[in-house]
Amino acid sequence: MSAAKEGVDQAFTGDGALYFTRLISRASQSHLTRIISLPIYQSITIRNWNTTTKLLNMMDAARD
Repeated sequence: MSAAKEGVDQAFTGDGALYFTRLISRASQSHLTRIISLPIYQSITIRNWNTTTKLLNMMDAARD
């Protein structure tokens, strides 16, 4: 299985994280939804952008 479908999905690496994006208009063609069928799915967490930025803001506020 390809992790990303060209023209639909994109994947990027970060410090201790993987970032994925997909075109909403072509979401039904995305390969990213197939991750739920993989054994690794039980060991990871997936968050959308809004949740991720909210968590970051909460962590920043806790440090202040």
